[in-house]
Amino acid sequence: MIMFPLPISSPPCPFYTSLQYTENWNTGSDLSPTIYPITFTNHLFLTSAQVGTTKKTVANTQSNFNTRGHCYRTFSPGRPTQTTERNNRHILRTIFQHPSDSWKQILGRLEGVSRYRLRKVANEAGIRRCVAIRKPVLTTKHTGKHLEWAKTNKGRNWNMVLFTDESGLEVGSTDRQVRVSRRSGEAYLPRNMTPTFRSGHQSLMVWASMAYNFKTPLFHIPLAPSRVERSARIRAEGLNAQRYTDLVIKGPLKAAWDVLKTFSEGYEVVEDDTPCHSGLVAWQAREEVGIRHLDHPSASLDLNPIENVWMVLKTRINRVWPIPTSLDELFMVARKVWDEIKMEIINGCFESMSRRVSTLVAIKGKSLKY
Repeated sequence: MIMFPLPISSPPCPFYTSLQYTENWNTGSDLSPTIYPITFTNHLFLTSAQVGTTKKTVANTQSNFNTRGHCYRTFSPGRPTQTTERNNRHILRTIFQHPSDSWKQILGRLEGVSRYRLRKVANEAGIRRCVAIRKPVLTTKHTGKHLEWAKTNKGRNWNMVLFTDESGLEVGSTDRQVRVSRRSGEAYLPRNMTPTFRSGHQSLMVWASMAYNFKTPLFHIPLAPSRVERSARIRAEGLNAQRYTDLVIKGPLKAAWDVLKTFSEGYEVVEDDTPCHSGLVAWQAREEVGIRHLDHPSASLDLNPIENVWMVLKTRINRVWPIPTSLDELFMVARKVWDEIKMEIINGCFESMSRRVSTLVAIKGKSLKY
């Protein structure tokens, strides 16, 4: 003989709740339902009809209650995993040894591992596919000079500095994005970065400079492009110290310096250490113009905020439609996009310089996130 409902101390059961609710609804009483002593067989017949379910469901519910003291389904762990902790460590070790390999390439290095299992192990370890950061290769000599420079200029007022630089633009060029497998916060580890090197590709070379609340127009440096004569290719004209002096220092750089001198006499100019900037002719020309030069370490693109503005410029040029098909069209588009860059973006780059220098000291001259 089975008595209903559940004991007060037991958790509620959907089956018994339905039965009690049916009794209350049928009698129209607000009191507890009448408890009928019924046999198990009669209970199966009556309860399945009242609850509106099958006899098997009722029997399973009664069996679960007798076994566990409640009617709810217990936790099911699912299908057991096919790999061990040792296998997972091997998978992670393979990923870290080959961060630039795709998931398909990594699967080729592993045996008996499915793509689903590989993605799951990587996801549990916080590893995802990301675009590799492009940074110059830094040697111990580079990091030492970066650290020394950062300590020297830690308290400098960067609003009184004019940053200048050249950049190359190519018709229809797009940078290929390399993806690597890494954890969050590991973007600037050497194994997760793509090294950049100086390239000799033909390009339209432009020059610009900027200071806090100030930027010059985009200037086209007229250099002869590469050409073919009598079945022989003539290399493009490069920017040496003499050409840089004649085309830039005595031209747009002098004009920018004259404008800034009307605001303050304390400005300094930053140029990178390329040969055209460090030549004797260029140094003599800067002294004649009266330009005060601020040293800048080599391989330190993240310490020159104009590099961030170049990135903004090139990104916006790639969005222009229709795509420029000649160097003249490309320069017209670039000049228009440069003029549209708001001063808030430039000022934001200058406001980050103090953080860059402090961070460079903290990480002992290694690559920054800028």
